[in-house]
Amino acid sequence: MANFAQYDVVTDVPVLLSASGTTIHDFPLDFAQNANFGIRSVLSYMVDPGSASGVTFDMSVSNLLDTGAEQFKQIVGATTLPSMPPFLRQEVIDADTFARVNVTGLGVHKLRIRVTSGAANFSDIVHMYQFST
Repeated sequence: MANFAQYDVVTDVPVLLSASGTTIHDFPLDFAQNANFGIRSVLSYMVDPGSASGVTFDMSVSNLLDTGAEQFKQIVGATTLPSMPPFLRQEVIDADTFARVNVTGLGVHKLRIRVTSGAANFSDIVHMYQFST
C-alpha cells in the first residue's frame, strides 16, 4: 500500500478573533476518503496579532462521534505571540488524533481556534496529511 501527500486549504481569508469579540471559530476539515490517520499530519497557518498587546490562543481538533457528540483534542496549548509582523507557524498533529467515524461529509472533523487574550487575524490555514491507496 502506497502513501501519497494530500492537503486541504482550510481558509485563505483572514478571520479576526478577539478576547473582546468573537473568541472561538470552528473551521471544517476535509479529508480524502482513504486518509491515513495513523500517520502524523501538519497544520500550517498565519497569525497576525491585531492589538498592541499581542494575542494568546490555543487550538483543538474534533472528531464527530457516532452519538453526534464532538470530541475535541488540544493540538496547540496556550500560545502567546507579541504584537509584531505576522507569524507563519506549523504544528505537527500526532498520529491517531483524528478518528475514522461512520459519519461522512464536511464538518465531521473541525479545527477550533480560541483566543483568550488580545486579538489576531488567522489566515492561510492549510492541513497536510497522507492518504493510502
